[in-house]
Amino acid sequence: MKPLIWLVFAIAAALWTLSAWGMASLIEWSMPLLASGDTLQIETAVRSLAMPAWLAIWVDAAWWQPAQAFALWCLQSLQAMGSVVSTGVSWLIPLVWIGWGVVLLVMLVAAGVMHVMLSSKGRLAVLPIAAKLIKRRMRG
Repeated sequence: MKPLIWLVFAIAAALWTLSAWGMASLIEWSMPLLASGDTLQIETAVRSLAMPAWLAIWVDAAWWQPAQAFALWCLQSLQAMGSVVSTGVSWLIPLVWIGWGVVLLVMLVAAGVMHVMLSSKGRLAVLPIAAKLIKRRMRG
């Protein structure tokens, strides 16, 4: 059971790291374009995106167009805030990585607590302690 906890942690940490890296890369690519006001390249990329085949298995195709419309609306909103966006670039990527670190630390602590809670027999070590507390409360 303990190896399973760490395997799940490793997979979750890898997926979380991949998503943080993707977000940081997306910010790094899009923010200079937004700050310069040249959003035509991003708008063209968003409009030309087709729904990936692997996503079609999990998500209804009717949701793709509203998602694209929402992305374009966000892009237009960011473009309207031009100067604010250009000053925000310097702290957005570090903020992504700080968030990544905080969430990874929470996942690590949770995995460590589960590891400690498991006894050698595969039961939660906390259960006998909880049973003793319940018996004490019932007595007095």
